[in-house]
Amino acid sequence: MTEYFATAPQDEFFWWCLGSGVVAAAAFVGSFVMLHRTRLMENMPTSRLRSAAQGYVELEGDARVMEGPPIVAPLTGTRCVWWRFRVEEKRRTGKNDHWVTISSGASDDCFELDDGTGKCVVDPEGASVIPNQHRRWYGATPRPSITPELGSGLLRAAFSRYRYTEELLLPALPVYALGGFPTQAGGPDSLDEKLDLKELLDKWRGDKRMMAMLDVNKDGQVDQKEWDAARRMALAKVREEHVRRAVETPDLNILAKPRDGRPFILSGVPQAALIRRYRWQSGACIVLAAIASGVLLTALASRGVVS
Repeated sequence: MTEYFATAPQDEFFWWCLGSGVVAAAAFVGSFVMLHRTRLMENMPTSRLRSAAQGYVELEGDARVMEGPPIVAPLTGTRCVWWRFRVEEKRRTGKNDHWVTISSGASDDCFELDDGTGKCVVDPEGASVIPNQHRRWYGATPRPSITPELGSGLLRAAFSRYRYTEELLLPALPVYALGGFPTQAGGPDSLDEKLDLKELLDKWRGDKRMMAMLDVNKDGQVDQKEWDAARRMALAKVREEHVRRAVETPDLNILAKPRDGRPFILSGVPQAALIRRYRWQSGACIVLAAIASGVLLTALASRGVVS
């Protein structure tokens, strides 16, 4: 390899150096990211929704479909809580075939996480999602005309023009989650007593029938004593309405992408298996970084750039 780099054309030598340097840097960063996620998951205690604190949390529970239109995977029509798909076309360059993505997409619909002590809404936008179902199959059309079961196999892969990939999080199955946990207030804290009281009194001032009712002594005007009584009555009505709204509209717990840039992970794979996967990926990245760095140093040494 040293002789090859020593005699390679300048532009070819440049691209070898650039490529190996980029691969080494990317693999090193990838190793750090995977190791950071591993340490984070190992050290983060699992919270229960009933008592989860605001901030960055780790949760485990079952995925649930929310009320409203169903979430349906585009390629197979499977009902799920989250989906991601990719359609690729086989194209030939020279004597080699390669796959080119012609369409792809991912779900951004919210779903619920239920851990038995409570529920929260999960907003998957920006999450690193590890599905609990992964399917790949082949066919002859840009949109699949056969099921994954009929379209899989080596013969299909060899002679088909299109490849379909579908990843799902299915309802009623466990999901591991790591992300930001803000609460959108819907209870008493979100209600403004002073503002609602002012609005109700202003409404009464513009209602002639109501002002006539408040004029207890029927002298044609509401004096200060009568207005104070009206204010107390209005305050009681406002507080009664606030209690009713607090019962009907409790606080809404949401799991979403943290604003501080920390990892947002949704996994259909159990936590222990996910930690092992990240640890393996971190090690693989280190090996790849070492190989790419070796290639770069060999290339530079062949030209006398480094000794």
